[in-house]
Amino acid sequence: WSYSAWGPGQPVPTPTATAEPPAGPTAAGAPEVPSPELAQARTWTGAMTVGGVELGIELDGALAPQATAMFVQAAQAKWFDGKYCPRVTAYPTMQVLQCGTATPDSTAGEDGFRFGPIENSPSDDTYPAGSIAMARIGGDGASMGHQFFIVTADSQIPSDSAGGYSIVGRVTS
Repeated sequence: WSYSAWGPGQPVPTPTATAEPPAGPTAAGAPEVPSPELAQARTWTGAMTVGGVELGIELDGALAPQATAMFVQAAQAKWFDGKYCPRVTAYPTMQVLQCGTATPDSTAGEDGFRFGPIENSPSDDTYPAGSIAMARIGGDGASMGHQFFIVTADSQIPSDSAGGYSIVGRVTS
């Protein structure tokens, strides 16, 4: 197949200009990043079901207003319904369950939805069991989207050049 698609006799493609990406952290067509004011600087309580188990959760709108606003907006829009938790990390010093992807193998993108900066990151890189924190691309503090992780045992998660990971809340039951 490669030969027939790129081999001799195929027309040579002509380069064309690519549109510049829009300014800001969110690409065209992606959901708007909600205002941190949506978090109302308060504690939000609720529940999420993971693998058939209901978890009580609370989100800290005072310490992580942007991440809390994202969770509130996404929950109200039912964005997390039917999403997956495809990654389990069980190293001796880091144990997490990563959730919020559209596919079970974590390959689906987020259509350009991104936000930052990092909020409420522990200065000692210690994430207590039950913490809910935002996943992001290494070295990019403005690359958070809808993916998050639940810390399943006290963990040391090293900061990188962008910092640590935003703790948005915790599992309460």
